[in-house]
Amino acid sequence: MMENKNKPRFIQCVCTGECPGFDWLVPNLWKLINKVRTQLDVAYAVVHPQLCVKDGDAFLENLLQEGKKDLKYIISACDPAMQKKLFKDAFNKKGLDIDKQLILSLIHI
Repeated sequence: MMENKNKPRFIQCVCTGECPGFDWLVPNLWKLINKVRTQLDVAYAVVHPQLCVKDGDAFLENLLQEGKKDLKYIISACDPAMQKKLFKDAFNKKGLDIDKQLILSLIHI
């Protein structure tokens, strides 16, 4: 088991809870987050209401650790290709390599 400081960080975006693609998530959100934090080897699991807006950018910039090229971030959000484009600036500002450090996923329980 990795030290907590080197474990991947898990971020779940809920797309405001109103996106039709996430209908399954809203009633199961806390079940999913608890499964992630107890069954996956992650440092923590957090939820953000909408990562693709201004406060989502600010959240990522605060969360990402500058220069920590050994850390991985797992982001479960709507469309992986679109999200990668949206998160690129936050990763670049922290000197991180989005292609090596970001794992995008759509998780279903």
